[in-house]
Amino acid sequence: MKNSNFELSIVKLLIVELSILKPSFIKIPFIKTTGKTFFHQIVLIAFGVSMTVCASAQESAQQPTTYSAQYKARANHFNASASRSLTLLEDGSYALVNDLEATLLGQTIARLQQRSEFHYVADKIVTDLYIYELSGISSDDRRMAFDWQAGTVESSEDDEAWTLELQDQAFDPLSHQLELRQQLRLMSSSQSEPEITTEFEFAVVDGDEIEQLRYQFVGEEVLETPLGNLNSLKFERIRAPTSSRSTVIWLARDWEFLIARIEQVNGSGMHITLELEEAELNGASVTALP
Repeated sequence: MKNSNFELSIVKLLIVELSILKPSFIKIPFIKTTGKTFFHQIVLIAFGVSMTVCASAQESAQQPTTYSAQYKARANHFNASASRSLTLLEDGSYALVNDLEATLLGQTIARLQQRSEFHYVADKIVTDLYIYELSGISSDDRRMAFDWQAGTVESSEDDEAWTLELQDQAFDPLSHQLELRQQLRLMSSSQSEPEITTEFEFAVVDGDEIEQLRYQFVGEEVLETPLGNLNSLKFERIRAPTSSRSTVIWLARDWEFLIARIEQVNGSGMHITLELEEAELNGASVTALP
């Protein structure tokens, strides 16, 4: 019985840890390489993890590219499956959805769904709504309703609620990842030489506060994934020198900076990974390097 309780605790931890991976960036470096350029997601880390692009002077920025992606998640010897999608809604807004299911002995024991709805206005992501729902061996409900005219966001977690004053272009835990992608698209399509920086900061609403997350660009590498080898950009979250936690994110450079892999070590020492298995960008299948 003790082993069973321990296993359930581990799987619960896997679900919670993977649900809060929050890559945070405002400016992203563009590094020239031969061949295609770009990442998809994660950042993903996302990821789960993007903005202005001018094809010519006075031309509006590229709209976010719709996509769907499947991931394999692991925490020690426990497995989970995850998916992420971006769809265009009838009113012209977007829905970014992240789903994750954990299984034990062939049974689904927990499910997480995150949903971010936003508009893309004047080359900026403007978040409208965020919903986080966890069910199964543990339950959790978090919501955020953004009121940009009033300059506030109503944030709640289960029975607690807060009203926070918005900063300029504050994001929810999902929409900030897409902001990263759009920033990377801007850098990669710019005709002028972009400024190269190695450190990035992003404002993300988190419960009763707006948190400043910081990441640093580590370098480029050919990453091995279940889908195959991918050109990637590697980022690491900046933490206190005494912290035992770590988060590393790889973004698929040739595929609009899609999240290709996330590795995280949490406070208890558990090693968690999220790896890309398959994906489509605007209907086109993501493929590995030859």
